[in-house]
Amino acid sequence: MVEQASRIAEKVENQLSQVILYLGAIDSLAEAYRECETLRHDAFLFHTVYGGLWDALIVRMGAIWDSTKNVASLPKLSTALRRLASPDAQAAAKAIDEAKSSERSKLKEWRDTVVAHSRLALDQNEFDRKYSIDIAQVRREAECVEQLLAFANRSLGRQQVYYEVLKEDAMGNARKSLARWRRDAAA
Repeated sequence: MVEQASRIAEKVENQLSQVILYLGAIDSLAEAYRECETLRHDAFLFHTVYGGLWDALIVRMGAIWDSTKNVASLPKLSTALRRLASPDAQAAAKAIDEAKSSERSKLKEWRDTVVAHSRLALDQNEFDRKYSIDIAQVRREAECVEQLLAFANRSLGRQQVYYEVLKEDAMGNARKSLARWRRDAAA
């Protein structure tokens, strides 16, 4: 039973790692766009990459909270933890079950309405007013996932994942790539 919960936790950790990489890339792209007029002249390419990263981020965050059968997600991790006799595992499962946020609700609505299903009857202005979300809100949700995973890992006796290095690397690598892009665009 611990083995199954550990496998699920590892898969969710991998999803969160992708989210962190996307967050770093989105931050770096936005920063580069503000600072570099040359990038603003290539709006098609820039917005295609930027929009694609947002879509990928929304899909990954949705996968982390997906409750579909046979999906490695936090709800499935909670189920696996509840099967264990450990009071710590029970507490971690309860924390996952009770975790709620307005950010998650908005991300779910974006995934369901815009990214995954592209609903026909959609008042875009009304949707944006109700479900507008920014990078800081997504980052808060990712940090919530990180804390829940840390709690679950402690209850399973698993090594903690140290995401700080990944966060720094994501920003640094994205900035290096964009510096080359800017240099080449200016040439």
